[in-house]
Amino acid sequence: MLPETVSLISADTDIKAGSARLLTTYDDVEYFAAKSSTGGSACLISVPVGLPERWRAGCAAVATDEEIVTLTGFDDSQATLINDGVDAGQPKYDGWTQIHPNVLYNPR
Repeated sequence: MLPETVSLISADTDIKAGSARLLTTYDDVEYFAAKSSTGGSACLISVPVGLPERWRAGCAAVATDEEIVTLTGFDDSQATLINDGVDAGQPKYDGWTQIHPNVLYNPR
């Protein structure tokens, strides 16, 4: 469940209420996945532990081949929501760490 400080109502996203679920916590940041209210899109939400007011969210169509959406954190790190079955060992993902089967992380 998302922390109370994350108000999706004020965000410029179309996230379906109650659809967010925690995927993983990595480097003191919680990563949630959610669905768009219209369907066809997936969302990634990052919430720094201890600094929930610095949360970020983004949504994009799931119809992409591999990457769905990339977020840049308040510390310039990046997290990318990927589709199921993506091979994170590809050369284009050098420097990225797979922190969940559907999330890649790059400290930048």
